Amino acid sequence: MMTLLLAMAATLGAHAQFEARKVYAGASLTGLNLSYSGSSDLNVGMQAKLGYFPVDNAMLLADIDVQASASKLVPNRFMIGGGGRYYIIQNGLYLGANAKFVHTKNYNDFMPGVELGYALFLSETVTIEPALYYDQSLKNHKDYSTMGLKSGHRRLSVKRNMNEQYPSALLEKAVGEFAKLPGIGRKSALRLVLHLLRQSDDEVDGLSQALTTMKHGIKHCRVCHNISDTDICPICADERRDSTIICVVENIQDVMAIEKTQQFHGRYHVLGGIISPMDGLGPADLEIDSLVERVSQGGVKEIILALSSTMEGDTTNFYISRKLQPFDVQLSIIARGISVGDELEYTDEVTLGRSILNRTPFK
Repeated sequence: MMTLLLAMAATLGAHAQFEARKVYAGASLTGLNLSYSGSSDLNVGMQAKLGYFPVDNAMLLADIDVQASASKLVPNRFMIGGGGRYYIIQNGLYLGANAKFVHTKNYNDFMPGVELGYALFLSETVTIEPALYYDQSLKNHKDYSTMGLKSGHRRLSVKRNMNEQYPSALLEKAVGEFAKLPGIGRKSALRLVLHLLRQSDDEVDGLSQALTTMKHGIKHCRVCHNISDTDICPICADERRDSTIICVVENIQDVMAIEKTQQFHGRYHVLGGIISPMDGLGPADLEIDSLVERVSQGGVKEIILALSSTMEGDTTNFYISRKLQPFDVQLSIIARGISVGDELEYTDEVTLGRSILNRTPFK
């Protein structure tokens, strides 16, 4: 009696396990799944389960079951199916209903079933769940309908996006939005949101206004496709820049990186990506046609291809070179080789080989 009372107390104390949006994963304890049917005196099976709580106390369940028969005349069975359970948190009992597709060597069947079990909590995330069950054969009730006893363990998933509870729906929504940013997980997003909550209304409103103004007010240069506050970016509008040299880059970050060097004084053309079939990016998705149009207007003497030294980057370089072949323009790529400060023994073969082939005179 004392054991039963302790089990019921544990059930009441851990009812949060059955809250909505939690994930369940489990398997039969040491493969224990004993059953009886008319065609075989005893079956021993193994199960694997995966479930999800769409609402409190109610779980959708998918399972795979393999049963070995004690009779040599009866082949082993493979079952796959799904169903649902309802947990009664006041006493730890649960009621379940399911449907399974059953396959053997020479027999297929569809079996609806019911189960009655008890959830015994070992910790806040782990339970042992013995259950009585009955599966009804729709083809041969006498030989294949099954009743049995199974005992398994259940463990809740620890994924934060399923299990994490927030005291405010507004807080949760804000964390979800911040977590969509690249490199920001839910922990980092929560820290950022809580930091904003500690700031004054003017600071938060300033951040919000800056983001809104940036999103709706920023433009892309109609010449080079760099970001700008005006139709023509400052680089393209600067008469001191050499308009006969165009540096072709993948994205805006590359423009900023080259500008930091203060070694390039020409103009740019931002492709908006590189050819990558795996990412669904083809030539039509990039600003290659506008580059060809700029060159066709005349006045351009050199095109510098400053793209990544990857297969996708080289493919894009080759495609651009073919598109610009009819024009009298010099094509060049940025130098590739050993970085300053690197040692030869740690340099990969491709980079070292290119450094040898593209060696420069010593000055």
